[in-house]
Amino acid sequence: MSTPNMRETQMENPKYHLFKDTELLIWAQLADHISTRIEQCEFSFGDSLPSKKMLASEYAVSPTTVRRAIADLLRRNVVTRTPGGRLFPVITGEAESMKLTRRWWRKLAWQIHDNPDAMDSLELYSPRAWVHGFRADVRRKAMAEEHQAGATA
Repeated sequence: MSTPNMRETQMENPKYHLFKDTELLIWAQLADHISTRIEQCEFSFGDSLPSKKMLASEYAVSPTTVRRAIADLLRRNVVTRTPGGRLFPVITGEAESMKLTRRWWRKLAWQIHDNPDAMDSLELYSPRAWVHGFRADVRRKAMAEEHQAGATA
């Protein structure tokens, strides 16, 4: 009995799931999901998208599916390709202002995160990606404080 390699494990446990039993083609679902990730500012200004190989493993799809999705994103002007082949999100005026709003939101969230009622109100009207990112920041800070307290004890 052989042990599964890393690629087989990633194919069994993808980071994101696409629905293979729907009428919508897999590459179209992939293009829509990447577009949503861009709209939710998951990629910082100036950051390139993950490589085709990385996207294929994140979604457990073939490289051909990724190429078709990227071609669709290029056609819709959601991403742009550099001469070196790297892909970057196209930043529109609205997306740029959302980044400023996101920065403001996180600053406010840090100021009120001890008040559950205020945080609930803020989260109610905020994109999920912002809330998720903030909660991850809080967990990282708590873990760092625990680690530092353990080191000094």
